[in-house]
Amino acid sequence: RIEIGLVTEGTLLEAIRAAAADEARLVVDAGAPEVPGSMSVSLDLAPGADADRLLEVVWSLGATDAFVLRD
Repeated sequence: RIEIGLVTEGTLLEAIRAAAADEARLVVDAGAPEVPGSMSVSLDLAPGADADRLLEVVWSLGATDAFVLRD
């Protein structure tokens, strides 16, 4: 799982969704009440997905606080 954190820009959300389309499922939950319009975002990785490579892609899109949670 890749935790992306709070996202306030719809364009970033769509870019992450497109980049992860074949490797992960985008999970969007309610964001922080103190940040209007925010969404809490993570990626559930598909079996065999390369978490490190996908994390670098997410960082390159601007979600620099993202990190991988490993079981």
